[in-house]
Amino acid sequence: MICEPWDEAAKKGSYIDIGRARIFGSDWYGASGNWAIPMLTEAIKDTRRKDAFHILMLHTDVEGHQMHPIPALSLAALKELKSAVEYVGLGHTHKHYEIDNWAFNPGSIEITNISEFRETRGAFVVEVDEQNNVNARHVEDYHYRPFQQLAFQVSGYSDAKDITIDLLDQVKREARVAEDGKPQPIIEIALRGRLGFPNSLIEMQKIRDEVKEMTGALHVRIKNHTVPSSILTQPMNPTTRVAKSSNAA
Repeated sequence: MICEPWDEAAKKGSYIDIGRARIFGSDWYGASGNWAIPMLTEAIKDTRRKDAFHILMLHTDVEGHQMHPIPALSLAALKELKSAVEYVGLGHTHKHYEIDNWAFNPGSIEITNISEFRETRGAFVVEVDEQNNVNARHVEDYHYRPFQQLAFQVSGYSDAKDITIDLLDQVKREARVAEDGKPQPIIEIALRGRLGFPNSLIEMQKIRDEVKEMTGALHVRIKNHTVPSSILTQPMNPTTRVAKSSNAA
């Protein structure tokens, strides 16, 4: 593996100098990260610049912080890079974390999946002194799109119109509404419990339209987790286990 300087004409290269900083990019290694990082470390060490502050932009999951099922880069492999760079800017995992005041993952600025709306996210403002000491401050004070999850219990209802009325009443009490000059919210409503009539009778489109009008939401998503009341939970018979006896010799 070789790190080459950025070539503006060819639009390719491994690093670029900006002031006192030498900034390295890297490929997406995926599950091969633990194999590739030692070679990347050596390649960077071969191209360090005297008295520079060396930064590596690394797109990877890291052990202990991953939110994806693919294998993550081990902490041991990541820390091999300490011999090569003074700062690692991480990405891929959509939550904020930092390691040893040296590797920093700010979290995505915007939410890309409603399941991650509770995660802390933002950006780092980083100051570096002449001795390459790092002072990183995580900031969240910007306007990002709000997300909200609501749940509604359908058990006991026999009429779809009553569900619509009571659900909209709950939305009036609890839902976030759009604010002038800020991104519109995205609202997800989960229907839960035992449903006493066919799913097809739920007034999905009417609920979406009215919630959107009431809140000014950019998007309203309804997830139907209900179970038909005709499906009764039957206790399972315990499995009878027959132990085979063996004759002792």
